[in-house]
Amino acid sequence: MIKPRVFLDTNVLIKAFLKYRDNKSLPFYLADPDAMRYTFEKCIFECYMIFRDVGKKKSGEKNNWSQKYLDKEKDARSLPDLANKYHGSDMWLASYWINQIEELLSSELHWKEPGFKDLLRNRDLFENLCDNFRKMIKDYDVKVLSYYEIFGTNDQFDYADLGGIHPIGLDVLARTTIIPSEDFEIVYAALRLRADIFVTDDHTLQKCSGSLGLNLALSPNAFCSGEKYEHAQ
Repeated sequence: MIKPRVFLDTNVLIKAFLKYRDNKSLPFYLADPDAMRYTFEKCIFECYMIFRDVGKKKSGEKNNWSQKYLDKEKDARSLPDLANKYHGSDMWLASYWINQIEELLSSELHWKEPGFKDLLRNRDLFENLCDNFRKMIKDYDVKVLSYYEIFGTNDQFDYADLGGIHPIGLDVLARTTIIPSEDFEIVYAALRLRADIFVTDDHTLQKCSGSLGLNLALSPNAFCSGEKYEHAQ
């Protein structure tokens, strides 16, 4: 039996992660033994941003994701939280300190910076959160398609099966569809994969997928929500 290629969008990955980290029953789209699971590198990076609360749209949540789901004592604090607590609500300063902590590790100056130890601990907690997310991806055999695989010059995927759409000719796809710009690379990754099922809880993307038409390797009928996955095969 040929297993279907199932592409997992950012929002369903982040929902599955909440179940995974709490040792709860996982959504079937992550545990289906009769599917080959894939996602795109950009989806992984978007999940990292969600952990910092700088990617709210992709989480599918109207409120702060970290405020709603993370424990402030055990998990990393969001970037807005750090800005409010340590940087006078200045998001630029909060962003700056995220990257500068490493530079000051060997300097005595960091002991004089208010809250530096908390910032350093928060950095470690964030790394742990990302590592745990990656562990879920590995544990459930989700193949992460890299930017190089999708937009590089390799021939892993046959362009002839894509309606002739090569990465250098994406202008055609952009003109003939109404895929939102923030989802465009992700949808193209699924198109190059020739995904049989595209799992997403983004209702706007589901509606816009109809513009893909019937001549491409990714069908509008391939799109389904996480809840409807079991009936989409």
